Amino acid sequence: MGDVLVFKGVFRAQPEMLSTLRARLREIAADCGCSGENVDCLVLAVNEACSNIIRHGYGEKKRGEIIIEIFHNKNEHEIRIRIQDFAPHVDLSRIKKRDPAVVKPGGLGLYFIQKVMDKVEFLEPSDGKGNVLELVKKIGRKA
Repeated sequence: MGDVLVFKGVFRAQPEMLSTLRARLREIAADCGCSGENVDCLVLAVNEACSNIIRHGYGEKKRGEIIIEIFHNKNEHEIRIRIQDFAPHVDLSRIKKRDPAVVKPGGLGLYFIQKVMDKVEFLEPSDGKGNVLELVKKIGRKA
C-alpha cells in the first residue's frame, strides 16, 4: 500500500482562506497519526508556501486558485502535500535565500519550509501551467 489521497481541496488565493486551510490541515494530519510537533511543522510549511503564492505568485490584489492534495503513506510513515497554483511560472534560479541570522522582515519562508520538512521539491506541472511544490514529512519521528 503506497500513497493514499486523504484530501484534495481548491482554495481561493486570498489571505483570509489561510485560517480555514490551517484548521483543516491540523485535522487531517492528526487523523493520519502526526504528533503535535509534526502537525505544527506541516501547518507552518503549508501556510508559508500558500502565503508566498498569494503575495508573490498572484499578487495580493489578483485572484487565483491553490489546489492542495494530501497523501498519506502508512508504510513509509509519511505525509506528502502537493500545492499547485496557476500563477506565472517561478524561475527557481531567482529565488533568493537569505541568511536567517540577518534580522529583517521577510524572506525566510522557504528557509522555514526546508527546515521543518524532510523533503521540499518544485515539480513541473503536468499541463505546464503554474507551479507545483511538493512537501514530504516523516510523521514517525520528531521534527
